[in-house]
Amino acid sequence: GNTGPTGNTGPTGNTGPTGWTGNTGPTGNTGPTGWTGNTGPTGNTGPTGPTSTVTGPTGWTGNTGPTGPTGNTGPTGRTGPTGWTGNTGPTGNTGNTGPTGATGISPGSGSAFQLAYSGGTAIYTTSTYAGYAVANGTSLTNSDTDPLSATFWTPRGIAVSTTGDVYISDAGNKAIRKITTAGSVSTLVTDSSAGSGFGNSIYDLSVDIDNNVYVADTDKHCIRKITPAGVMTVFAGVYGTYGSDDGANASAGFNGPRGVTVDLKSGTVYVAETGVGRIRKIQNGVVSTLVGPNSFPSSGSYTDGTGTNARFLNPRSIVIDSTATNLYVLDGGSIATMIRKIVIATATVSTFIGATGQSTATTEGNGTSARIASIGQLAIDGRDILYLMSGGDPPNFKNSNVLLKVNTTSPFAMSIIAGTRTSITTVNGDALSSSFNSASGVAGDSLGNIYVSQIGDNIIRKVSLKYETQQAVGG
Repeated sequence: GNTGPTGNTGPTGNTGPTGWTGNTGPTGNTGPTGWTGNTGPTGNTGPTGPTSTVTGPTGWTGNTGPTGPTGNTGPTGRTGPTGWTGNTGPTGNTGNTGPTGATGISPGSGSAFQLAYSGGTAIYTTSTYAGYAVANGTSLTNSDTDPLSATFWTPRGIAVSTTGDVYISDAGNKAIRKITTAGSVSTLVTDSSAGSGFGNSIYDLSVDIDNNVYVADTDKHCIRKITPAGVMTVFAGVYGTYGSDDGANASAGFNGPRGVTVDLKSGTVYVAETGVGRIRKIQNGVVSTLVGPNSFPSSGSYTDGTGTNARFLNPRSIVIDSTATNLYVLDGGSIATMIRKIVIATATVSTFIGATGQSTATTEGNGTSARIASIGQLAIDGRDILYLMSGGDPPNFKNSNVLLKVNTTSPFAMSIIAGTRTSITTVNGDALSSSFNSASGVAGDSLGNIYVSQIGDNIIRKVSLKYETQQAVGG
């Protein structure tokens, strides 16, 4: 028959116990080496090590090169100024008396001729050299042929070159004027522009051997230099800024420079500085203090001495002698007016003429017994004789109406050689009968003539040396 149905599966039996773990098989072969990774970034540079302080040995000095060929001879230097004429020799023996001549005509009392006197007396006459009387504010006028037709406005400083040309600081016109020996009046330079022009007070000026002109620009606290072609620059100081420092020309400070003089031998420039009361020296592009305080306080005291120990009242004008050994300074203030002497080599200051105590009249005399009443500009000639204008008698002592001559050799005599004590008008003629009207600047030429700038009526005067006597030749 048919097979019967499959029976149901019975339940799963329990799992038997785990069998023992088999032994570990042998280690497999090492796989191939992996690819090399990319190179990492470069590390930072370490700090620089310390610098060695040991100096290497000095190299050997090379052999001296051969001597070069001799250079060409330089050009011949300029001829110096003509020296002064020597004294007249002794008079020869008297000759035999000649026959009596015809009776001559006696000179009138107004004659400019004077008999000669003993003792070397100088005989002068005065005249108007340039300009004519005009009011302040008159515009400058030049002239090629007639100096008397030119005009000036407050002419203050005056100087004469070695060639005889006269230079004037025309303060009112803010100009430097020139008068040649031929009589031509011209304007060397004029500048009133803001930021570069002259200040309201230009005083002393001086001329070097090459005819460069140095000007004390008082209000602008600097020294100007003007070439013969009329090119003006600031020679020393900071334009428009006062100061007191020494140093290079362009950075040194000045405070109210008023007097200036130049050594014709070396080109050294000396400056009388009123604001600080000292004397400055400009040499080889450097400004230094020769005598007086080297900084503020300013002037107002008076002490003879050496270097920075010396003190000035109010140094206004300065000149140098013919040997470049001594300086002379016109020094004045409310308590005295004096001439001081400076020995350049030792920077020693002494009082040469005058003394403390304000004088209201000029007193002729020797050395410190003499008295000066007012001050303007000091001048010196080739024989080292000083000249200046001073006041006469009250009430004219402030009007500078007499011309003084001062000998720099013992006994240091000071005397009046032109002008009248009591007059302040302009009168020409015999020097001691003439008169001046508020004169200011003074300068001398190599022939013994003296030029005076006169601000009272804006003209230039000339005091001419007619002759110098040596002994009596008539009676």
